[in-house]
Amino acid sequence: MFVSRRRLAKLNKLPRAKGQYSIDSGGFSELSLHGQWTVSIEQYIAEVRRWMEWIGPPVFAAEMDHMCEPFILQKTRKTVLQHQQLTVQNFLELMSRAQTCRGSPSCRVHDRGILDCVSMFEKAGVRLAKLPLVGLAVSVAGKARCGSAPSSPA
Repeated sequence: MFVSRRRLAKLNKLPRAKGQYSIDSGGFSELSLHGQWTVSIEQYIAEVRRWMEWIGPPVFAAEMDHMCEPFILQKTRKTVLQHQQLTVQNFLELMSRAQTCRGSPSCRVHDRGILDCVSMFEKAGVRLAKLPLVGLAVSVAGKARCGSAPSSPA
């Protein structure tokens, strides 16, 4: 099960996990609603640690990624390359500051550019081929989303 941090953050009482779960950072909602992250990396790390303690350890916690859909780029006023760089930087920072939180890198693309994103991770020392596919396969994005995304700005 993939649970959004936005949903977990609203809960006063946390359930204990009865099976495997992973944490979605809620980046799509953050960027589509606000055009930027309103949650600091410190807050996200603290939340993930709290959920690990109370719910149980997740399979992985997604980084605070930056989607590359055209309407998201309009909201943030950044380029695909900038979004990919921010996503890679956030993954690296989360892994260095919160070693207890297993992360899963996501390559953010819309129509093309997957090799550029993979190359950024590889140059940063993240060997994608050696990581478990459970998180990576879900996170290779653009269209890896439950439900449907708006095709134009709301």
